[in-house]
Amino acid sequence: MHQAVEDHYLFTPAGEGVLDLAGFIAELEKIGFGDWMMSEQDKAREPAEEKSGISMRNIKVALGKGDK
Repeated sequence: MHQAVEDHYLFTPAGEGVLDLAGFIAELEKIGFGDWMMSEQDKAREPAEEKSGISMRNIKVALGKGDK
């Protein structure tokens, strides 16, 4: 798996992969989760700063605090 990740850039920004980000956050809200969450951007074809910005935008949208 590690080699596939390194060779094929399998990491995607939060909200653009297979995880239903809005659904995940909704489930956390159901159980009263109110702590910190952290998002990392590992190896990507594009600059990490760009992909991190996309992740932040998608997370804000999923939290209901941003525009699509």
